Amino acid sequence: MKKTLILFVLFSCVAQSQTLEERLQKFGELNGKGFIKPFVNAFGANLNSGLFHSADVSTGLDVYVGARFLFAIIPASAKEFDADMKELNDLRPAPLAPYPTPIRTATILGKDGAMAKSGGVLPDSFKFPDGMNLKTVPLVVPQVSIGNIFGTRAILRYFPYVKLGNWGEVSFLGIGVQHSIDQWLPALPFYWSAHAMYQNFKIKPVLNASAVSIGTEVSKTFLFATIYGGIAYEYSTMEFKYKWTPPLTGYSKDLELKIDGDNSFRFTAGLSLKWLIFNINAEYSVAKQPVAVLGLGIAI
Repeated sequence: MKKTLILFVLFSCVAQSQTLEERLQKFGELNGKGFIKPFVNAFGANLNSGLFHSADVSTGLDVYVGARFLFAIIPASAKEFDADMKELNDLRPAPLAPYPTPIRTATILGKDGAMAKSGGVLPDSFKFPDGMNLKTVPLVVPQVSIGNIFGTRAILRYFPYVKLGNWGEVSFLGIGVQHSIDQWLPALPFYWSAHAMYQNFKIKPVLNASAVSIGTEVSKTFLFATIYGGIAYEYSTMEFKYKWTPPLTGYSKDLELKIDGDNSFRFTAGLSLKWLIFNINAEYSVAKQPVAVLGLGIAI
């Protein structure tokens, strides 16, 4: 099961990263950020999702092994952006005329790239790359949690470096803790805990993404069902490396983009069901970049 999950993650993310690199090569720094920013938002929001399915961190053995299926839901506003052509126009030699600016075109999550046409004595055109036309950005991650020592649970998301042909080496590591607050307030009629999580995803040498989540959550259990919710502060960032080679200029430049995700706070609500050793949970996060989560696992 673990190998299957890892391959699923690698296939979805690495295939996209190769496409990203090829398409980014048509953009300078300014428009590269506009083109890729919605993907950064979605991927970072995915990483910070599905970290818990209960606030119960009672003392005693507690082991969970499973997977989180994460779906960042793409709003219409993330499908297009206004490309500023000044960066490219400044490099075009005479007698080539400048392209009009700005030009509305697709982001990496949009559909059809626009066509820019110049005037002048030697008119030419520049085709923006098409987007992937995605309604969601999916991601699957393996997750293990082990507790509870003095009301504290360890959370791990991990797979080692794997080399995939010419794409590069892919790795993923997430480490975190969830600590019981209600143990200090025994009169509370619900469970209350807090968490902190750090994650890093790399595709060498193209992409380096990291995410941090710090938050608090509550839950209430009724027989085999647990209702839970929480609020979290989160941060995510992604770095890209690629070579910009604008057409008809004879110019090339190695670029490094560092882009922060838009999400800062999120509100999460979910339902977890446990039968014997089997656990399934579903949740939804309300944030600038919303995410839906399905979790499947074994819990003892």
